[in-house]
Amino acid sequence: AIFNRSAATISTPAISLQDLYMDGTATYVAKNVWEGTEDTVSGTIAAGTLAAYQTKVYIMTKQDNGTSVGSVNADTLPGDVHVYNLAGQRQPGMQDGINVMAGKVLLKK
Repeated sequence: AIFNRSAATISTPAISLQDLYMDGTATYVAKNVWEGTEDTVSGTIAAGTLAAYQTKVYIMTKQDNGTSVGSVNADTLPGDVHVYNLAGQRQPGMQDGINVMAGKVLLKK
């Protein structure tokens, strides 16, 4: 999520995917949850301009070979992989909603 807590419109800089603990060399499909738009990103993600108090929420899905959306099976990951929420807080396991695990952003319904 990228948010503007000020009363003025702001222009946001591009954010490195590595700063978000993601694979900076991979290609991702970035779905803007509230606008319903999708874009392909690699290396960085740019939210552009945010109106006063506006928030943009993205679901990032890694692409395999640039053609299909990849997936992760939590049962096959090593036992020392930790799960985090979007605030970066470590979780005891997969929670309903958006989780970050092993550099992957996962959605559990």
